[in-house]
Amino acid sequence: KVKAYEAGKEIYLDILATDSVNDIGLVKGKFQNIKYLNIKTDGAELGEDIIAFGYPLSQTLSDSVKLTKGIVSSLSGMGNNTAQIQIDAALQPGNSGGPILNQSGDVIGIASAGLNKLLMAKEAKYIPENVNFAVAAPSIVTFLKTKKTKYSTGSFFSKEYSTHELAEIGQESTIQLLCLNTRAAYKKLKRSK
Repeated sequence: KVKAYEAGKEIYLDILATDSVNDIGLVKGKFQNIKYLNIKTDGAELGEDIIAFGYPLSQTLSDSVKLTKGIVSSLSGMGNNTAQIQIDAALQPGNSGGPILNQSGDVIGIASAGLNKLLMAKEAKYIPENVNFAVAAPSIVTFLKTKKTKYSTGSFFSKEYSTHELAEIGQESTIQLLCLNTRAAYKKLKRSK
């Protein structure tokens, strides 16, 4: 089960589809706020400025949306995975699923993961800095097309927004999803039977 909150009210969402390889899912719920973001269908550009939105460490920090700024560092992810892009904007647990916006306010990716610093320190003997990954916009578009889901695209004549304006755009359209039945919870429940 997945739930979210809007104006203090619990909203349960239906899981319509998932893609475990690319780490994305499609959920649906009844929200009052119908703000949405456009997708840049041709994807990110190397070196373009981006802002990542999400709810990192919400149990420790706060339950408000947070943003970090960075650039697109690479047009492919781990092992030359072209379904991902690499970004240097800081991501923490809780950023996953959040939108990555370019300066025009278009989605160029969905926050996915960061390079495991502890593993890298142990195996490679160094700690990487600012190495994070997002599902690339073309992969999102393909996923939505296969699920026959409508989406909107960025306009041909796009405006560049300030960080403050992008913060407003992202805050209005990003919600925190709470996963109630995680794999860990399932394993614990299964062991107790």
